[in-house]
Amino acid sequence: MSQENVEIVHRAYEAVVAGGAEAAEPFLHPELLWEDHPDLPDARAYRGHAGFRTAVGRFYEAFEVLSVSAEQLIDAGKWVVVSHRWRGRGKEGGVPFETVDWSVFTVENGMITRRQAFTERTDALEVAGLSE
Repeated sequence: MSQENVEIVHRAYEAVVAGGAEAAEPFLHPELLWEDHPDLPDARAYRGHAGFRTAVGRFYEAFEVLSVSAEQLIDAGKWVVVSHRWRGRGKEGGVPFETVDWSVFTVENGMITRRQAFTERTDALEVAGLSE
């Protein structure tokens, strides 16, 4: 079952890249809890499909150019730990950037029910019950 969870998260990423936030909704539980990275200005938690669309839209609004790729997906049972590589250029100042961060996705009954964001790999692994 856990490898299926990795595939669900992978397919959700592909859907967002190919078709935007709405395209990922078949992989998201209707009561999804999507938590912003706590270091972001005005970080918050979003609920459900509408909340997910708001979160994604809000994030992309801040950048002139933005791309994200899921570089590593780690099977942790009902959790999937993902490293993301972000590349882009901000609207204010136009400064290019590249960074890596981590998310832990909870997958239950074939749907993503929660996403938590982390700066450090060790923190994400710990939440998923793994260690280095």
